[in-house]
Amino acid sequence: MLLKFTVENYLSIREKQELSLVATGGLRSGPTVALGRAGHFGVLPAAAIYGANAAGKTNVLAALAFAAAAVRFSQTNWPANGGVPRVPFRLDPRWKMRPTAIEFDLWLDGARHTYGFEADDERVLREWLDDFPNGRRRMRFTRDGGRFEFGRGFGGALARKVTRGNSLYLSAAAQSNQPEAKKISGWFTDGVAFVMGPRLPGPGEFGRAVGDSKVAAEISQALAGADLGITGFRMKSGQIDKEYMAIYERIRRAVPEAELPASPEANSLAFAHRAEGGPVEIELGQESAGTVSYLGLLLHAREALARGAVLCVDEIERALHPLLAGEVVRFFQDPRRNRSGAQLVFNTHDTNLLSGDLLRRDQVWFTEKDRNGATHLYPLTDFKPRGDESLAKGYLQGRYGALPFLGELGEVLLWRDGNA
Repeated sequence: MLLKFTVENYLSIREKQELSLVATGGLRSGPTVALGRAGHFGVLPAAAIYGANAAGKTNVLAALAFAAAAVRFSQTNWPANGGVPRVPFRLDPRWKMRPTAIEFDLWLDGARHTYGFEADDERVLREWLDDFPNGRRRMRFTRDGGRFEFGRGFGGALARKVTRGNSLYLSAAAQSNQPEAKKISGWFTDGVAFVMGPRLPGPGEFGRAVGDSKVAAEISQALAGADLGITGFRMKSGQIDKEYMAIYERIRRAVPEAELPASPEANSLAFAHRAEGGPVEIELGQESAGTVSYLGLLLHAREALARGAVLCVDEIERALHPLLAGEVVRFFQDPRRNRSGAQLVFNTHDTNLLSGDLLRRDQVWFTEKDRNGATHLYPLTDFKPRGDESLAKGYLQGRYGALPFLGELGEVLLWRDGNA
């Protein structure tokens, strides 16, 4: 489970910012509190980030995704002389030379772990891993440039020798089958997922959903409950266009190491819709953007809930009715559905999610840029709103900041042709 995440000097984030999913004491209890007790504190199943356009909401998730990719791929996929593919804060030239710093606070196997690193454009400057098996800090390894120190029993000499200057030691140690490193790196591989662009998973993910009767039934039930007129779905096999097949064959012969299948099938997804004369199948390309978006979210959410993973979603309300976006949040908030400690971190403009009892006060965060263009991330709890206060109304009235400054935009848009 993700407890905290901090980032400094990445994209629009300049000074260190922190996102916490540790429950704040003293708030009302209920079905949306912690999923359980992690030590002596509660952990929240979801966190929502609000803010104006270009305020840095997406950049918070992008920083988290960059760090996960660095753990997974820096040793194997990053070019040896390619440096570190980070993007420092660019609106102040002094920050270009400063390192990007990222740290995760995780709850794994019944104990707290902290892992982090600092890197500039060329190399990893510092890296560390600690755990707290008995509530007290235990150093597992530290890295300062090319110098390493290991805690008792960690054992990482082999990985140290092969770790490049621009790759993370954790990435190299996991590749070398170091047990503790694999446990931590495994969270970055299987414990966190991102939906940052198109909502539609690939054919392989659809195939797994259709192939697993339980998953297919759950997805069909969720689609039917969304009042989309859909009663089910299936994968259809069809013929591939001859011109496409000819190009495919040339690529397969020219690049045999790509291990492409000898005869791919053209698969498409078809939805069964209620109709007067019985169900009618409509293919995915003819479905609405909302249906596609909701289906994609359902599959990602189902996977995260099954694995107990953290699902990070950019603009959760994209092409969705507010009630459907709220339903996805409820999947994670409901302990009957979320039995594996999965978490949802998302950004949104949808103020409907602030209404009712969907989110606790400590699950709501805001991003706002200062006059220098730097993003600041802060929680709603900083404002100590009353228990009966309308959060949606308060946010739109500017009580918590994080709103766009429209200035004279209205006057500009209302110019008449004669004033142009």
